Amino acid sequence: MKVKLVNSSPWLNSPPDEDGGSIEAAVAQMKEARAEAAPEPKTIPALEPAAPVATVEAEESPPEQLDAADEVAEEADADAGPEPTVDAPASFTPEEKEMFKALPPEQQQSMLRLAKGAQAAESRRQNEHQAAIREAQELSEKAAQERQQLQSALQHYKHPMVTAFQQEFADLQDGRMDLFRLAQDPARWGRYQAFQTSFQQLANAERQIAQEAEREEGARLQQHVETRNSQLIEAKPELKDPAKFEQYDAEVSTYLRGLNIPDERIQRVSFEELTIIEKAMKWDKAQKAKAAVPKPQANAGQPQGNVRQMPRVMKPGMGNSSGAVDDKIAAIDQRAQKTGSVDDAAARIRARLGRRA
Repeated sequence: MKVKLVNSSPWLNSPPDEDGGSIEAAVAQMKEARAEAAPEPKTIPALEPAAPVATVEAEESPPEQLDAADEVAEEADADAGPEPTVDAPASFTPEEKEMFKALPPEQQQSMLRLAKGAQAAESRRQNEHQAAIREAQELSEKAAQERQQLQSALQHYKHPMVTAFQQEFADLQDGRMDLFRLAQDPARWGRYQAFQTSFQQLANAERQIAQEAEREEGARLQQHVETRNSQLIEAKPELKDPAKFEQYDAEVSTYLRGLNIPDERIQRVSFEELTIIEKAMKWDKAQKAKAAVPKPQANAGQPQGNVRQMPRVMKPGMGNSSGAVDDKIAAIDQRAQKTGSVDDAAARIRARLGRRA
C-alpha cells in the first residue's frame, strides 16, 4: 500500500526538473530561501593579541651598595634625634606623672587628649557655674530692691493709718471705752473693724517680706559655703575625700569655738580667713607642744631661777686665789645676763681679760 504524502511546501509538490531528483533541487532551493530570509550575522572584529608585558627582574645589589644604604639610613635617624618627650598634664599628681612617663607615645597622646577634654569640660562647668552665680546675684539684688521699695510703701501707708486710728479711738486706748460698749455703736464699730482688717493685711505683708528676706539670706549663705569649699578643695586636693573634709571641718570649728566665736560667724568664714586660721592653729599647737616638753633638771651646784649666786667669802690673808677669781667672774656673768646693762657687760669683759693675764 502506498502512502500519498501531502505537504504545503511548494518545493515538495513541484514536478521534477531536467537535472533529475526534484527532492535535491527542492532542498537546495529551501536552503537558499532560508539564507536570504535570515538576517546577516554581525561580524565581531577579532581582538589583537596584547603586547607582552616586559618583566624586569630585580637585580641583586652588591653587598657594598647595601652597606652604604644602611649607613645613610642610620645617619638620617641620627639627624632626626630622639623622639620628642611629652609632658604630663599639670593636674596629675607626682605618682601619676611617673606612670605617664612610662607609657608609650601613643598612649601618652591619648592621655593628653583625655586630660584636655576633662579640663575643657571642667572649665566650661566652672564658667556655667559662675554665670549662674552672677545671675542669681542679680536676681537677688533686684528682689532686695523691690522688697525695700515695698517696705517703704507699707511704712508710708501704715503711719497715717495708725495716726488716724489713734485719734479716732483714743478713748479705747486709755480705757475710757471698751470693745463691748464700742460694739453698741454700729458706725464706730464698723470703722474699728476696717482698721483691724487693714492692720492685719499690713502685718501679713511685712511677715511675707521678712520670710523672703530670710530665704534669700539662706540662699546667699549656701552659695558662700559652696564657693568657699570649692576654693578649699582646689587648694587642698586631699579634702576631696569626704571623711578628710569632715575631719578638717570639725578641727577648725572646734578651734574657733574655743575662741568663743559663734557658729553663725563660723559658717560665714571665707577662704582667705581660713588660711589665717590654719596658721593660728599651727602656732597654738606648736606652743602647746613646746610647753608640754619637760624642762631639764638643774644640777645641785648650779643656781636655779633668779637666785643670784653669791661670791665665796675670802678669809683675810688668803690672797686672790684662782677659785675666788672664778667665782667673781661667774657672779659678774650672772649679773650681766640678768640686767643686760652695758656697764655689766663691760665689767664682764674686763674680768675675763684680767683672768687671762
